[in-house]
Amino acid sequence: MQEHHPGNPLNNLEKLLKQANQTPKSQDALDDSQERRNKHYEDRVVVFLDILGFKDFIRKSQAAENLDNLIFALEQPKNPSANKFISTWKIEKTADDYDDKLTTFSDFFAFSVPLKVDENDRLTVEGAENLALLIYTSFFRARELLTHGFLCRGGISAGWLYHDDSNENQILFGPAFNRAYQLESELASIPRIILDSKVKNLIYDYNKSPDNASCKFYKLFDAHIKQAIDGPAYIDIFADFYTKTESAYPTYLDIDKDIIAIRNHLCEKLQDSTDNPHVFHKISSISRLFNKALKDSGRGHNQSLLVPSEYLPE
Repeated sequence: MQEHHPGNPLNNLEKLLKQANQTPKSQDALDDSQERRNKHYEDRVVVFLDILGFKDFIRKSQAAENLDNLIFALEQPKNPSANKFISTWKIEKTADDYDDKLTTFSDFFAFSVPLKVDENDRLTVEGAENLALLIYTSFFRARELLTHGFLCRGGISAGWLYHDDSNENQILFGPAFNRAYQLESELASIPRIILDSKVKNLIYDYNKSPDNASCKFYKLFDAHIKQAIDGPAYIDIFADFYTKTESAYPTYLDIDKDIIAIRNHLCEKLQDSTDNPHVFHKISSISRLFNKALKDSGRGHNQSLLVPSEYLPE
């Protein structure tokens, strides 16, 4: 009987590799390989938004009404935000014209747009519009959540980001996302959306240019970006309370129904957190901003809209 010798394993491996190299790859494999090579970081602006007290909402969600509210908080289709931005700011575009990307999971929401700057690191026309879309979307989302009883906190950063929100993939990572997450988790401290210094400076430089004074995005930035007394710039989610002919909101908005809903939610949360100073501080902070916006805007003459001192000690 002839004895079989398997031969040198290294020689067998070399033969297999040679055969593999001689075998033509399928077109699908070539396309997939090319697609992987084309993936790369992009320079983008990203907001990371987190719903506060989410575990408590889960605990209460067995009631049908609470479950409906919780599902609302987690549903965040992308196009309605862009459509709201387009209709509010009278922009002759469709939602599909923007390269905006959205990722949601559990209690967080991340939204990004391309960062477009010129050779002097100043916002281009397209860059200002992209950033305006992100700022307005963040405002709109946070305000909707608050109207339904959800407080949120967030951070906005700019830089390298990989963001794929396609149906096949939901991938989000990069230095910009890490920074936005850090801003939310470590620095925002109270229910607010804060901007890192790079994004803040891009907006401030844009608004300092006399050429942009008549631009609608100048007015949006001017209305919604404020400086907090403890340092960071943040998005004012009560900016539409104010009405001035030269401002972003030139006409009076009939939003008393939303204001009353926000007031009632804040009163309930303040009452429920009197035994928890840490939580009470967070809710009282946004309650004071709410009252201040009402008074400064002239809406505070209606005392029924304010969070009363019995819930919010002066």
